[in-house]
Amino acid sequence: MKIALISDKLPQLPAELTEKKDMTFSLFHSEKAVTPTDWFEYEAAYLLEPYGEAAVRNWTGHPHLRAVADMEALAVELQALTADVECERKFLVEYPDLQALEKYHPYRSKIEQIYLVNPNATHRLRKRTADGVTAYIETIKIRQTSLKCTELERTLTKAEYEELLPLTDPAKHPVVKDRYCFLYQGQYFELDVFSFWKDRAVVELELSNENAQITLPPELTLLKEVTDDVRYKNNYMAGADSYDYY
Repeated sequence: MKIALISDKLPQLPAELTEKKDMTFSLFHSEKAVTPTDWFEYEAAYLLEPYGEAAVRNWTGHPHLRAVADMEALAVELQALTADVECERKFLVEYPDLQALEKYHPYRSKIEQIYLVNPNATHRLRKRTADGVTAYIETIKIRQTSLKCTELERTLTKAEYEELLPLTDPAKHPVVKDRYCFLYQGQYFELDVFSFWKDRAVVELELSNENAQITLPPELTLLKEVTDDVRYKNNYMAGADSYDYY
């Protein structure tokens, strides 16, 4: 597993990290320019304080970006990462003023999700395109609770992606959305805007633990939390005939 660490002051990594046999770490100064092609070499990326605005601009959009205050917080995040457990909360918000969110330098990507036949888990293919670069990702999720699931994920080549397409669940259709990723107060938000809703959107964020505090940016108007509402899971949406629910 390859991990990117980004900071204004490149740290000396403690032995407990450098000796990890299942991880390799690459250090990036905040000012170093990177592209989405560079991102996908790394399973996760961490902004380690202090980091500057350039780091935020360069790395926002990475699928697994986190901001951490120090090495202790990084260790907690890495423990959650290696456990293959995703802890996520999801909120329904009023349709956002995207222009007002520009102050956070959001990274926009077009996502198409396809669900495969799998009786034991949620099996998903994702095609993610931004800035002319397309990434293909396979994800298997085994739900533990509404908040937590075991998640196994790997990046695919285009050929591997196309080989899996015949396994698409015929009862489900692709889910297409625009995703806006941005940092606010050290939290990494993923705002999903769907074409079939003109009055609402869904924002989610992954947490290192179930009790982490969340502060939504003031530009988003909260309608309600939908973490426990299966209708706002993409897997449900893929099989829905109508989205006229609230």
